[in-house]
Amino acid sequence: MKFETPSGKIELYSDQAVSKWNISPLPEYIPLKGEMQNETRYPLILMTPNTGSRIHSQFGNLEVIKQVVEMPAMEISFTDAESRKIFTGNKIKIFNHKGCIESVARVTARIPAGIVVLNNGIWLQEGGGGNFLIESQETDIGFGAAFHGNKVEVEKVNEE
Repeated sequence: MKFETPSGKIELYSDQAVSKWNISPLPEYIPLKGEMQNETRYPLILMTPNTGSRIHSQFGNLEVIKQVVEMPAMEISFTDAESRKIFTGNKIKIFNHKGCIESVARVTARIPAGIVVLNNGIWLQEGGGGNFLIESQETDIGFGAAFHGNKVEVEKVNEE
């Protein structure tokens, strides 16, 4: 395979990383910066990956999509759900210091403890709106939006 690097190979040491982003030429772990780094009130890391059935928020209204894709839900591990008395199908509140949204829970073994997953592009009326919970900071590489360094708490909504 040929890679888009000066050598055409995978480069673990990258002069481009230094010149483009002013970061170390070697891969390294850099802890989160900002308000969320040491935040203990919000113990869960919010992940907002893309979904295969939409392009961000596009196509969520199409019947062909609705027929073949599960209803949107926030995924949570069995461990985190159990400690919060949350079950699949429960209405939940996801919140942090930035905001609050309501969704539906999907308890799953696919998600490790300490992480919750709410796909991006899910409309607010469908239980989405993850952007309400995201800190406004850039990534260290590429200067994109830092979607995956945000922490939240989740609570079951008591419906009467």
